[in-house]
Amino acid sequence: MSLSVTPLNVDRPFDKAAAEAVVTKPAASPDSPPQALAQAAAARADTMEQAKAMREQLKQTLAEMNQQMRLNGRALAFSMDEKADRMVIKVSNSITGEVVRQIPNEVVLRIAHSIEEFKGVLHDQAI
Repeated sequence: MSLSVTPLNVDRPFDKAAAEAVVTKPAASPDSPPQALAQAAAARADTMEQAKAMREQLKQTLAEMNQQMRLNGRALAFSMDEKADRMVIKVSNSITGEVVRQIPNEVVLRIAHSIEEFKGVLHDQAI
């Protein structure tokens, strides 16, 4: 087994164009940059509309569940914590109205709120 070594030509200056030609570049998109940006913005707007519709549907479903629980004499309440973006379930004493159990509990929600506020602070500082 023999190795062949090609000597470097140090007398010739570095040919940047030849070196860049060796590097594989990603294929150019057929869309121009403004069109690509417009398409991305349209896709984002569509996604935001879908998320908004899903959120509204969730609120409607939660209201229907709460109504059904009241009709059945159950002391369960379903809600959405907007700040933490989580569903909250409360089990109450049907006689006194006192909350017996909350899922997730209040401490977990406060931690989630703190994390969301901290993410906002980090985002504000990054900009």
